[in-house]
Amino acid sequence: MSFRILLIDNDKQTSLNLSNMIGDEQTIITIALTIVDSMKLLSNNQYELILLDLDKDGVKLFENIFKFGIPIIVMANYDNEDLAISMLRRGAQDYLVKNGVLNKRGLRRVIMHTVERSAFVKNNTRSMFDQDLVEARRTLKEHNRKIRASISEIGAVNATFAKYRNKEYVKGLLR
Repeated sequence: MSFRILLIDNDKQTSLNLSNMIGDEQTIITIALTIVDSMKLLSNNQYELILLDLDKDGVKLFENIFKFGIPIIVMANYDNEDLAISMLRRGAQDYLVKNGVLNKRGLRRVIMHTVERSAFVKNNTRSMFDQDLVEARRTLKEHNRKIRASISEIGAVNATFAKYRNKEYVKGLLR
């Protein structure tokens, strides 16, 4: 499976090291060293995945590139559990520590799982939405039927009370 990755990291050497680690004949890696470059590349190209370094501008940039609907794996030089959870809650697919135990096999596995999961979600979201829509319509019909039945009952009760409000009817019952 061939796919394209945008690697956004302002450290050129780190970018080259990561690119060499994950690149192969089936994976096209494009490196963006600046925010401006990354936004231009995203506007003019299609990517299956974004690897984003969380340097000082990374969190702000995340908000802008998340809108493109491309899965994002965020990376940092340090292990920060609070930041990792925050980024995952914002929509990142994963959080990697660059200076941690990253190896070629593990990094490629994370990338492949992210790309496959994203493709699965895209392909199945429509059918899940359709199923939810069918269920919502069925529920709405059932509620409408119950409401009509309740309105009929209320009408019958009102008619009965109307008889009792009629003084002539009540006098006839008392005789």
